[in-house]
Amino acid sequence: MSERPVTATYRLQLGPAFGFAEAADAVPYLAQLGVSHLYLSPVLAAVPGSAHGYDGVDPERLSTELGGETAFAALVDRAHEHGLGLVLDIVPNHLSTAARTNRWWWDVLTFGPTSRFARFFDVDWRSPEERRRDLLVLPVLGDHYGRALEAGDIRLVRDADELAVVSVHGSLELPLAPGALGALVLRAAGAVGDATLAFVGRSLARLGADDGSSSAAEERWADLRTGVRLALDTCARTPAAAAALDEAVERVNADVDALDALLDTQHYRLTRWRVALDEPGYRRFFDVSTLVALRTEDPDVFAAVHAKALSLVRAGAVDGLRIDHVDGLASPTTYAERLRAEAPDAWIVVEKILAPGETLRPSWPVDGTTGYEHAALTSALLVDPRGEDALTDAYRKVTGDARHWHEHAAEGKRLVLETVLAGDVARLAELFVAACERRRSYRDVTRREIHRALVATAIEMPCYRAYADVGADGTRRVDDEDKRVVRTAIEGARRREPELDPAIFDLLHAILGLVASGAEETELALRFQQLTGPARAKGEEDTALYRYGRLLALNDVGHDPGRFSIEPDVFHRWCAHTAATLPSTMLTTSTHDTKRSEDVRARLAVLSEVPDRWAAFVDVLLAEWPGAVPPVFGALEPAMSWFLAQTVVGAWPITTGRLRGAVEKSMREAKTATSWLHVDESYEATVQAYAAALVDDAGLAARVGAFVDEIDGAGRANGLALTTLRLTAPGVPDTYQGTEQWDFSLVDPDNRRPVDLTAALAALQASTGRTAAACWAAAPTDGGVKQRWVADLLALRRRRADALAGGYEPLAAAGPDPLGVTAYRRGDDVCVVVPRWFASGRTRHAATGVSIPTGRWRDVASGLVIDGGMHTVADLTVAFPVAVLERT
Repeated sequence: MSERPVTATYRLQLGPAFGFAEAADAVPYLAQLGVSHLYLSPVLAAVPGSAHGYDGVDPERLSTELGGETAFAALVDRAHEHGLGLVLDIVPNHLSTAARTNRWWWDVLTFGPTSRFARFFDVDWRSPEERRRDLLVLPVLGDHYGRALEAGDIRLVRDADELAVVSVHGSLELPLAPGALGALVLRAAGAVGDATLAFVGRSLARLGADDGSSSAAEERWADLRTGVRLALDTCARTPAAAAALDEAVERVNADVDALDALLDTQHYRLTRWRVALDEPGYRRFFDVSTLVALRTEDPDVFAAVHAKALSLVRAGAVDGLRIDHVDGLASPTTYAERLRAEAPDAWIVVEKILAPGETLRPSWPVDGTTGYEHAALTSALLVDPRGEDALTDAYRKVTGDARHWHEHAAEGKRLVLETVLAGDVARLAELFVAACERRRSYRDVTRREIHRALVATAIEMPCYRAYADVGADGTRRVDDEDKRVVRTAIEGARRREPELDPAIFDLLHAILGLVASGAEETELALRFQQLTGPARAKGEEDTALYRYGRLLALNDVGHDPGRFSIEPDVFHRWCAHTAATLPSTMLTTSTHDTKRSEDVRARLAVLSEVPDRWAAFVDVLLAEWPGAVPPVFGALEPAMSWFLAQTVVGAWPITTGRLRGAVEKSMREAKTATSWLHVDESYEATVQAYAAALVDDAGLAARVGAFVDEIDGAGRANGLALTTLRLTAPGVPDTYQGTEQWDFSLVDPDNRRPVDLTAALAALQASTGRTAAACWAAAPTDGGVKQRWVADLLALRRRRADALAGGYEPLAAAGPDPLGVTAYRRGDDVCVVVPRWFASGRTRHAATGVSIPTGRWRDVASGLVIDGGMHTVADLTVAFPVAVLERT
């Protein structure tokens, strides 16, 4: 491992207003808080103005907007001076299509398949046969191509460096192919000089003798580039030449047919944005056409994409890497092996969302995941199973929706597979058609049948994807888990599509399991694996989670809303497995991608303890809500009301401005009456007014505030429980910026708001010397309570590093409610006791005991000292909601 082992991280969201210098200013605070590493959102060059960095444009250099090389080096130095290290979030799956700032993509648009960067991107160069050449579909127009052209939305613009570029909507600039630039020089006639014209003419003739090779194309383009450069130099010296070239450009703009003919010579085809739904042209990040996927499985692409990040690791500036969206890669297994070989001592975690019961593949040489499974388990641990029937009945009564979560999930996946991912499915269907054509028993299978089989199988995947792989030497790697995943999906698809010929699924099973041979078959298997992750993410996380709202404490990334609660034994088994196999995996309860912060989920979990009280509260709201049944809502209105009520209660107090962003995203992600593709402004305005009434109407706001007051204490106790589990369970705990204090944020961008770390430092210093229990007793709603507890547990992790890096053992509980407490031992020196159900379980806790090992123990929260033996939960938590005991 590195000289600075990663033991506890703090996530910082960088952006134009918070760059490397601001991160350096935060170092003293984070050192006092007690983390070991700053965990930074992407730091490499991204689209100008990017608020998050996941839309990178150049992985070979640091972002100048964040401060560039000098400021980053200063950040590293300051962190090291305070004993802290850095962990970087890197994005190997995709880059932005912002052509002017992405030089790789610009080169591809200029030279097409002969570009030296053409193989860097996952582009489908196959175009309709009548085109008779390779074209890249660019879905960037607001209207059909012909209409946009005639409306003047597409023009040529003179450019100081390129001679001329294509301007779309006056903002997007695209390059011209070499021949088109040369033709413009010729249009300028003698104004650019006879020698330049002759040079350009000879270069164009050489271009006409294109042999298709990349190196030859670059050589010929170098000659033509020289000619274009001569023309530009002439323009700089001679106003007449500049005017002539300007006139040549305007003559093209003035003639729609001429402009159309020039555009027809490019390596790209400008299309309406909706074309991407059916003909994506290139693999995207999910359904985002402005993010083009990289072919990181190619060793040369891998080297280029990781050049800067790995150089920082080798230089000792960076100790760890967080890998974004590993499931988007063609071969995560090979990727992990290659990355580990390049960074043998780095801490490496992958953003991998595990389905319930799924574990990270043991063959991956990484330290773990980014912790969504921990967040899912601990959220479910807070929920009281005794409230499930009553809460479900109330939900169904109000919404009229009796469907199970899994029905919503399947419906959401089908929707996105047949809309925003339809082009990706069509690409797979073409490969399946080719496979069928070569087998006489399958030649009569129709495209419609193939499409149905692919969609059904994708819907039935029990997890995000399988990981069957083909090595560079042709070796096929399919482990038992891959076989199980594929078999489960195929069996489910057969039940979902009983009318289809079973033989179709037999062949698909053989293909996906890499049993059937052939180039198309192998490509289909690998690309299908890259489809099912986006289908699950967009269909469940970005659709179904906004439709099914029984208990929003369970509606988050990696969670299973159909699993209402878990018992402590489930958590214990997970922790024991983690301690034995991935002791350095990341643990998290809030991230930049969570739908609701940990404290919102903690408060909403209390609803499971008071389902009758919640149902009565919603009934009152429905009766008193202004315009309680707006006609535009129709049957959807009750479901939206249930959803909005939880949103406002969970985030209370909240401004209408913050609420507006969350409500807009909720409506559009649900894709019922409005969506990102088809915005219904009238519907949205009605819902927004309906939601705002909960905040702006004095009577309704008073009712919301009163209900929150009833559950707030239990909710904050739940928040401290989540904090305790994250900071004492096996793994490396991450604290998302601002969540060391009370944080009631909703989905991004709300959860990416700037955090005042200067004020946080002052609050931490103010609580120094006080116990967490004293802070809780004095002001439980003050953020300093949670912050003090985080700092104290981080200090414990440093004092008892061996214990908290060691084994995990459940502690026995006995009495009337043994399931009402989660208790465990870390090593020989730390015991953790976390009660459940703070709103309804206090009387049961008083008689439920936990067996503490022999010895003398000090409670970290209060300082009280006890002897080992059986102690009631109530006694252990008399001064603070949870107990963490340290052997004295």
